[in-house]
Amino acid sequence: TVLTPWKDSGRWEKITREFKLMSSGAVDIGERVSSTRPLKNGCTCTVSADPAVTLDNDLSDFFTVIEVRASRKFGLLFRMAQAISSLGLDIHRAFLTHTMDPCTDVFYVVDESGEKITDSAFEDRVKRTILQAI
Repeated sequence: TVLTPWKDSGRWEKITREFKLMSSGAVDIGERVSSTRPLKNGCTCTVSADPAVTLDNDLSDFFTVIEVRASRKFGLLFRMAQAISSLGLDIHRAFLTHTMDPCTDVFYVVDESGEKITDSAFEDRVKRTILQAI
C-alpha cells in the first residue's frame, strides 16, 4: 500500500500507479532513469570529488555500513542501490544527503544469509562494484 503524503496532491494517483508498475517489474527502472532528463534547476555538480566507498562492521551490531561519497549527478542513488543489490546484498536502511556536494549516502546492509560482510575479498568487490556504478 502506498499512502498519500499530503492531502491535496493532484499527481498522487500517477505516482502510485508508476510505483506499482516499477515495483512489480512491469517497467524497467534502469531504462526509465537513463531516458529521463534532469530538471534544469536541479542536480548540478558544484564540486568535483573523487568518489569513495567505505565499509564498516563496527557501527552497527547487525549490519555492515556502507558509506558512499560522490559528486551529485542525476540517477546516482539508483546506480548505487542497483550496484548494492546486484551483489546479493539486502539494504535495510539508507540515509541520504543529496543537498550538498559531494553527497554522502549511508546504507545498512546484510548479505544473502542475513549477516554482515566479513570476507575481505567480497568487501573489495563491493567497493569496486559501487565505484564502477557511480
